[in-house]
Amino acid sequence: NSALAHEVKSIYLITCGRFEDALLEARRARALDPLSPFINMGVAWVHHFAGRPEDAVRECLDVRSMKPGHVEAGNILIACYETLGRFDDAAALIRQQPCWGLALDGGSLLRAFERGGREKYLRERVAQMENAPTPPPAASFAFAICYAKLGEFDKALDHLDRMVTNRAGGSIFLAIDPSLAPLHGLARYAAIIKRVGAPQPQAV
Repeated sequence: NSALAHEVKSIYLITCGRFEDALLEARRARALDPLSPFINMGVAWVHHFAGRPEDAVRECLDVRSMKPGHVEAGNILIACYETLGRFDDAAALIRQQPCWGLALDGGSLLRAFERGGREKYLRERVAQMENAPTPPPAASFAFAICYAKLGEFDKALDHLDRMVTNRAGGSIFLAIDPSLAPLHGLARYAAIIKRVGAPQPQAV
């Protein structure tokens, strides 16, 4: 019974959409290794992918109090702040750390939000990401999420297709990430998920 084994099982259960079972495993992992930032992220991941952004924010803030500047906790915080409409908080955090591996201008994002709300913010984020030199493969996930939220589904799907082709690690979460919900029901999205080969989300 190792913390890592419970954490890995939790991640697998997340990909199956079995969030309550995943939460139990993540909490078992944390009980065995309460001081590990990685292990503590397990509970945050469950809440994020289950569509519970407030709970994910709380857990990520706890991780960053344990390890200031923890980048993965920051990434999930940015995603959750944007989901909650807290774009000023997201922009402030983007000023402090890379966003999914990309150095973005949080000040410009905040000004875009103040000028034109959610849409201006998202379009500014896309523009900055497009101008970033050599974005990592995982950045395709961030592009896809922004385009899905903007209703530009073909562009979102282009990035998901690229992500799967490049075998980016986050591909296993494409079927269950709540930020991609606008793509559900599209034949091309279903085909991309099938290519991933991850477990299909299960009804519970």
